[in-house]
Amino acid sequence: MKVLPSSAAARVRSLSTPFLPRRGYNPAQGSPQPSAGGEDFKSQKTFSLVAGLIFLLVAVMHVLRLAFKWEVVLNGWSVPMWVSAVAIVITAYLAFEGLKLSRRS
Repeated sequence: MKVLPSSAAARVRSLSTPFLPRRGYNPAQGSPQPSAGGEDFKSQKTFSLVAGLIFLLVAVMHVLRLAFKWEVVLNGWSVPMWVSAVAIVITAYLAFEGLKLSRRS
């Protein structure tokens, strides 16, 4: 007589596969060496590009707030304009670094 795996065991087996490391990782051999390029590098470039564009968008929104004197109220507190000036410097720098990093070859 053939014993079928219980539904709980089948569920555990199917849930554990998405969490297993990829690229032939063998725990007995220790951590895999980081790759020198290829897929990981493209992924890092894409991440840097997206992060740089998001920070650029935030910086532009702060510039627009200063230019049009938009008032921002958070939980009854009126946010001063100098907060946007500081945010412009920080987010513009982060956008610059992210976009610069995404352009590296």
